[in-house]
Amino acid sequence: GEHDVVLRALDEHRTLVARAGEGAWPMQTARAIALRAGLERRRSTDAGELTAARDRARGAYRAFLASCRPPDDGLGTGILAFAPRRLLIDELIELTLRVDGAGNGVVAALDAVLAAHATGSLAKSLGAPAPTVTLVRERLLTRDGDGLLVLVPGAAATHAFALDRQRVVHARLAPVEALE
Repeated sequence: GEHDVVLRALDEHRTLVARAGEGAWPMQTARAIALRAGLERRRSTDAGELTAARDRARGAYRAFLASCRPPDDGLGTGILAFAPRRLLIDELIELTLRVDGAGNGVVAALDAVLAAHATGSLAKSLGAPAPTVTLVRERLLTRDGDGLLVLVPGAAATHAFALDRQRVVHARLAPVEALE
């Protein structure tokens, strides 16, 4: 089942990278790392293995975001609009929450989600920096009662982040298909 999918994805990745050179296939690398991270998260209880899996997923996610070039079509399609692109962020969220816990993990996971917004066509055209929880609080959530809800739809779960000036919380909702 799942193990065979990971092995096929890793084989596909190795073949593509061997043909094109290291760094030429960031989406396939991200997919392979996400699948491996998902297996490690489900099977491992070792803190060191989980931390290493989170760090690999975080590095692959950063490389994926750095490689993304928004189409110059004026449509404004988000970088995480398509399910295959959300696979890695979904695993990164889950691993970050598991390794870093409810406090720091929620902030780190939301920061990773927000980083994707800096790759969009609008952000690039404005030269906007990647938003962070700290920046959102400083610039957008300036009054008591201000808040932000961020939804990250995924195949296994939809991640909901709620943020105000003092707190950030996370909840797992049903997968996107069940919510539609």
